[in-house]
Formats: sequence, structure tokens, C-alpha cells
Amino acid sequence: MNEIPKQEPEKLHLTPEELEKLKKRVERAEKLADVLDKKMLDPIIGLVVPEGGDALTGLAGLYIIYEAKQLDMPAWELAKMLGRTKLDWLIGSVPIVGDFFDFFNKSNVKNAEVLREHFEKIKADAGIELEEGDLIVKDRQELREDIEGMKKAA
Repeated sequence: MNEIPKQEPEKLHLTPEELEKLKKRVERAEKLADVLDKKMLDPIIGLVVPEGGDALTGLAGLYIIYEAKQLDMPAWELAKMLGRTKLDWLIGSVPIVGDFFDFFNKSNVKNAEVLREHFEKIKADAGIELEEGDLIVKDRQELREDIEGMKKAA
């Protein structure tokens, strides 16, 4: 019986700069979710602008989904994110009940959390870790080999 050889998962070929750009996109989406849901901008706009407030905040929530699409989020996960945003918009549009719902529903925060998890997976697959703006190479052996090569070249 022929056995199929196991393959190592393919590492993404991202530069640290590309990974840093992706990280900034995720952070922007997280800040938007924080303002909309945790700082209660979503329900406040819904109360102040009864006819269009939920449409405005729904459009803002679509930005998080747009960023997820840019990071190649799987289609099924994008669909779930879109469903959460659509539910927020639909129920939030109902007068009084929707405003009450908006105070407790945190669809944007949940979508931003899913986006962050996806980014962490990308980061792990790339083999690069970003901390406080510093780059740390996970494969220490590879780092040692690079240092040795530089010493020999000098």
C-alpha cells in the first residue's frame, strides 16, 4: 500500500514589513469596533438619527469585514461576519427595541475578534512575531545561520 508522505504546512512568504501593514489594518478595525460597540457610538447614533443611524453604523461595521476580506479570510467566516452585521442593522433599525438591542449587541467587537484570530494565524504561518514594533524571528536556528553567514562574509 502506498503511503502519502506528510507535508509540512506551507509557510507564508511575508516580509516583516508586510506583516506590520496587516497588523495595522487589524488594529484600525479593532479601534472602530471599540468606538462603535464598547464606547456605545452605535446605539447613540441610532437614538440621535432614528432613520439613518443604524445604516451609518452598519456601513462602518462593513469596514471590519472589508479588512477581513483583504486578509483572505475564508468565505464561510466572512459570511458569518456579514450575518452578525446584518442582524445588528436589521434589529437595530426597529424603533426603541432596536436601540435597546444596540446597547447589548457587540457584533463589531466579535467581528474584530475573529479578524484578530485570523491575523494571529497568518502571523504564526509566516513564522514572524511582532511585539511592540520589534521583530522577533521564531526560527532561532535560521537566525544563527544568518549571523554565521554574515561573520564569514566579513
